[in-house]
Amino acid sequence: MLELVGQYGQGLVCPTSQLISGRFLLEETATIKNYLAEYKASWAITGCSVMEDSWRDTQEKTLINFLVSCPRGVYFVSSIDASDIVEKASNLFKLLDEVMEEIGEDNVVQVITENTPSYKAAGKMLEEKRSNLFWTPCAKNCIDQMLEDFVKIRCVGERMEKGQKITKFIYYQIWLLNLMKIDFTQGQELLQPAGTRCASGFATLQSLLDHRVGLRRMFLSSKWISSQLSHSSEGKEVEKIVLNVTFWKKVQYVRKSVEPIMQVFQKVDSTERLSMPYIYNDIYRAKLAIKAINDDDARKYVPFWNVIENHWNSFYHPLYWAAYYLNLSYRYCPDFMEHSEGMRGLKDCIARLEPESMRRKFSLLQINVYDNAKADFGTELAINTRTELDPAAWWQQHRISCLELQRIAVRVLSQTCLSSGCDHDWSMYDQIYSKRHNCLAHKKLNDLMYVHYNLRLRECQERKRASESISVDSVLQERLLDDWIVGTDPLKVIRKCVLDWNKVMFMKLIQLIMKMELQVLGKNLLSW
Repeated sequence: MLELVGQYGQGLVCPTSQLISGRFLLEETATIKNYLAEYKASWAITGCSVMEDSWRDTQEKTLINFLVSCPRGVYFVSSIDASDIVEKASNLFKLLDEVMEEIGEDNVVQVITENTPSYKAAGKMLEEKRSNLFWTPCAKNCIDQMLEDFVKIRCVGERMEKGQKITKFIYYQIWLLNLMKIDFTQGQELLQPAGTRCASGFATLQSLLDHRVGLRRMFLSSKWISSQLSHSSEGKEVEKIVLNVTFWKKVQYVRKSVEPIMQVFQKVDSTERLSMPYIYNDIYRAKLAIKAINDDDARKYVPFWNVIENHWNSFYHPLYWAAYYLNLSYRYCPDFMEHSEGMRGLKDCIARLEPESMRRKFSLLQINVYDNAKADFGTELAINTRTELDPAAWWQQHRISCLELQRIAVRVLSQTCLSSGCDHDWSMYDQIYSKRHNCLAHKKLNDLMYVHYNLRLRECQERKRASESISVDSVLQERLLDDWIVGTDPLKVIRKCVLDWNKVMFMKLIQLIMKMELQVLGKNLLSW
């Protein structure tokens, strides 16, 4: 916008707010809907996934975004305030059912939600009513829960706690933070956001390990030794941790043991490709990797295996089994895991996703042809492109004779397995759900949100195609890395922020003031 304004030069007259929120908004809404019509047209071939993405706003209301994902991209459908219904499975079921009515279930392969008991129950109710689709838990959410349970392992929790002491101490002291960046880490941060709070914690622990040499040099430098902080009890404690060789060895053990699961998390969280064809194999291989990394020493790998086993049911789903079975880059490999679940999952998918009985029968008969790489599956071109093409693209591009099985394969392999995909813009949602607006104002705000988020999602899609990186918002970074920046004593944090005027900590300072209901202090500080 700024570039175009600059090209116009002087004399540009801005349109009125009435025109922007009136005719312009209506025109943009129609443009977005026409653009999304191309997405909907592709559903007949690839199918689509309905995603539920819930979160809390600044007023502690539970809001739910509904989005639709397909290989063409993600688009925003609507958002609702679900504060009064989120804990009741029957209410959630009604909500999900209404969304199915709005979107139309004919081309919906799955509905993805959080992995909570209420959503599980609501998902089962939805499957019972609508027999041609699946309910699945969000894989990103399931893996994040796995990471949270890793922290409960004593060795892991202790390393995380000591790592947090290091970062909190350094980020409290502006001069120490600047010293570290300028002289010892080449301007790089210790804090590393990674999608969720827990994943960000492990990413930051990895960052500490990567910078351990620089940190050790800093705490042995003359500038540190001559400072007053080096004589404080807190400074001595942090220095002792950083200079302790055993601490870093244990951090290395934690990093190696968690890294396979972190790699799966990052792969699922990225927007580079659809995750359904790979998730089941990735989780299984990550488990084997943890054992191999720890040299088959049961004392080292069993605690992590136990956590994975506790969450394995989340990935024990017909869609995941069928996607693994239909992924040619896995199916024809010598190390393919011949689990009975693969065949059972494929048959369950055929039963649910194929409404016509005659097509179901042909699909089942064609499985044997696929298993033995007969007919079109065994041609030279088909064999040479098994690992080069995306699995769904392979099934689409090769005009194989097994058309009924091809249709099921494309619909299964074209899905995602996570439910997040939309930024949580607090300011906009706070406007939408304000009770001060009349019905007409709400209609305009809903149209504005519909246009705003779909334009954002389209921009992300275009950046992905252009291989451009998308930066993480600084406020989001602070929220994800809260435990690595802020201490547990609110008064100490407030005092430190005011004295040092740490810009990074200002948002946290305001939050603490409001949490402690120190209204007078809050007003005085904001005035100041």
